[in-house]
Amino acid sequence: MAATIPDPLPQAQNARYRVFLSYSHADRRWARRVLRWLENWTVPRRLVGAPTAYGPAPRRLTPVFRDREELGAAPEISETIGNALADSASMLVVCSPAAARSRWVNEEILNFKRLGRAERIVALIVAGDPAAGDGPEQCFPPALRFRLRDDGRLGEEPMEPIAADARDIGDGPRRARRKVQAALLGVSYDTLAQREQQRRNRRLVAVTALSLLGMAGTLALSVTAWRAQQDADRRRAQAENLVDFMLGDLRERAGQIGRLDLLETVGDEVVAYFAQLGPRDLDDRALAQQSKALTQLGEVQLALGNSDRALTAFDEAWRRSAELAARHRADQRLLFDRGQAEFWVGFVHLERGDRAAAWDWLSQYRDTAMQLHVLDPDNPEIQLELVYGESNLGALAFGEGRLTEAETAYDKASENLRTLIAQAPDRDDLRFELADSLSWTGSIHERQGRVSNARHRFRETAAMLAELHRAHPSNRIYEARLVSELVHFARVSLLAGDFAAALAHYDEALGHSDDLLRHDPRNQAWRRTHAVAHLGKVDALLRLGLPGEADIHAAKGLEEARLLAEADANNTEWMQLYAHAQSLRAAIALELGDPASAAWLAKAALDTMERAPAGRDIVMDASRTAELQLIAGDVARATQGAGPAAAFWLAGLAALDGAPGGSPGPVGLLLRSELLSRLERCEEAGHARAQLAALGAWSPAEVCPQAR
Repeated sequence: MAATIPDPLPQAQNARYRVFLSYSHADRRWARRVLRWLENWTVPRRLVGAPTAYGPAPRRLTPVFRDREELGAAPEISETIGNALADSASMLVVCSPAAARSRWVNEEILNFKRLGRAERIVALIVAGDPAAGDGPEQCFPPALRFRLRDDGRLGEEPMEPIAADARDIGDGPRRARRKVQAALLGVSYDTLAQREQQRRNRRLVAVTALSLLGMAGTLALSVTAWRAQQDADRRRAQAENLVDFMLGDLRERAGQIGRLDLLETVGDEVVAYFAQLGPRDLDDRALAQQSKALTQLGEVQLALGNSDRALTAFDEAWRRSAELAARHRADQRLLFDRGQAEFWVGFVHLERGDRAAAWDWLSQYRDTAMQLHVLDPDNPEIQLELVYGESNLGALAFGEGRLTEAETAYDKASENLRTLIAQAPDRDDLRFELADSLSWTGSIHERQGRVSNARHRFRETAAMLAELHRAHPSNRIYEARLVSELVHFARVSLLAGDFAAALAHYDEALGHSDDLLRHDPRNQAWRRTHAVAHLGKVDALLRLGLPGEADIHAAKGLEEARLLAEADANNTEWMQLYAHAQSLRAAIALELGDPASAAWLAKAALDTMERAPAGRDIVMDASRTAELQLIAGDVARATQGAGPAAAFWLAGLAALDGAPGGSPGPVGLLLRSELLSRLERCEEAGHARAQLAALGAWSPAEVCPQAR
């Protein structure tokens, strides 16, 4: 690697670019904001041409190079980026935990330092903590934290970069902007602040003088001002109508075709529009639009796997909508917006495993729907909100093992949806909601052990969704829901022992899922379903005695689950799915004669599960824990003997015993049967197997083989 070379641009004015802006794609909104800081600012006139550390001060800090490429998996910095680095006088790094983890931000800093310009790098902290060491909140990339050695490689000697802190606990955005401008000019903050104050003072004197002259023409200008105000009001009304379109029809159409990039752009543009408005411009209509924009922004961030950002956006949306609804208690639209924010806040808490907070927020959402119903009982859209409100609480009851309560909620929801469909038979969106409600009933039947009923229900809902997909082939929401339903159908077919049907359904699900991810590889919700379909097919292939083919799908499912876990470690379901994938690969490695890999994977699965807090479904948590302990015990028996293995198997039984209802349903019974079999508690294992047979569920042919 080349050693550090002398700076070929000792004077900033010789550079093609004044500033190279380096940032993580996750911080692109901050990058756009910083770009405006630089491009919209002129250097104070009395400072222009004055000597600075980088030569005479310029009139502007432009042009700025901002990389818009997606570098992806390219092996090295592109030629375009390399040339831009060489042609830039200074570098500004937007620093956050995402930037600290970004390989490309780090590479850009390294390359700039190797040009001999380490002292011309300015850091702007927008998130994280520079004092976090090597922890997850560290915001400085390694190349920013340490000096280069003489050979051009990154050394271990710490360095303190020039930094401005835009966080509220630091300088704040306003002072940070001035610090960045001063550092890029090569002057002190005080010097720039003094020049800016002088510029403001001169402007004040000029304004005062002009005001004396202007008073004479005030009367003549008043009519012109009135007309200008009318024009401004008209333009503002046009802008607000455009925002309404972007948040309404355009958002709906983009959502149907599954374009997260378009939804994200729309949300960013609307948020940027509101950011440039003054406090006087934020009337009630603007605040309501802002709340909708924040809700849309949160939905996109959630789909991208950024639950922290999603929750922040939903919280802000709720604050604005709650304030407006409190001021206008009879306004259904404002009450509706508050309800949407309540739902999304509750949903994020549910995804993160905080069932108590989820219950509080989703109960508020249901109560808001009831308030709307009182105001307008005949409105079908409000009746639909009531359906959603009760269904959400049914989902929470399902996850806590209160199956009768959950079944009552979904039966009522299905009945209400059928009534709405009878009133509006052309509305396919209502049929979609009915399919979802009936699918939940299928899951309840499955958990209750009514395998035949569950299979019938999933067959029905899969057919409904397939029909909707055929009628609306470009609607990605319908297609994504069809994938989930095919996975449910396949899982219950597997439970019933119909392995051929299960494989066919998993293959059909994977065909649609592959298509969805090709359409938008950033959609993490689709990635999750893709991983589940691969891992479900692994179960079917293992039961058919095909570990080699199963390993192919296990590797794909593991990679998808790893990407999900890396995207959002706060999502308990994704973390548990990752542990499940690791555990399945451990079982396959053991069967293929690789106990060392099996042991490593089994331990990794248990470690991942330990890092995942309790999820939305307590019974599923117990089943997944039991499965991990079962496989870990099998690996321990192969590598250490029966004694250490028994501890894992007993832990698996304890997990099932701790579930609501004592691990009800065929999945829990199947795991219990296999754990008891390995512990040579043959009579109990036989009893569990008999229960499975009574439910119409499959179980292994042999029980307690170790005892024979």
